[in-house]
Amino acid sequence: MDTSRINVMSDEDSDGFGDSMNDGDERLWMEMESLAMERRSRTVGFREGIDVGKELTLQEGFNHGYEHGAAKGFRSGVLLGLLRAFKHQFPHSDQYEAVVNKIEQRKTKEEAIILRGDIPETSQEDIDEITSLLSNDVAGVVDLAHYDKKNCISK
Repeated sequence: MDTSRINVMSDEDSDGFGDSMNDGDERLWMEMESLAMERRSRTVGFREGIDVGKELTLQEGFNHGYEHGAAKGFRSGVLLGLLRAFKHQFPHSDQYEAVVNKIEQRKTKEEAIILRGDIPETSQEDIDEITSLLSNDVAGVVDLAHYDKKNCISK
């Protein structure tokens, strides 16, 4: 009969699994486990930091892009709205066909720009051309060069 097994099993400090770790080994094992846990925590913290950073950067980019796009889109929308309003209000005007053609040109141009992933812009040349086109039939056409979203907000 093997008595070494019996002694291990009957030892009061033993948990019955025959651990042979001394205090030095146990301390080393705990330090290694602590370092591994610290590395895992840093990795998780790093990933969370990246996620938070991405979210903040995306939000800032969205805010900037929205403001920039809204300003450009608003001005372009005002011009297109004026052309369409003229088309419906003055169907017998000498400029009617020119206005209809201009609406189609702007629509086609803007769709192509949007499909490219850009934001349609309205140049001063566009403003002058449309003002000239509409001013023959409509007295006091709004000065479109100074018409933007900021001027429309009432205080």
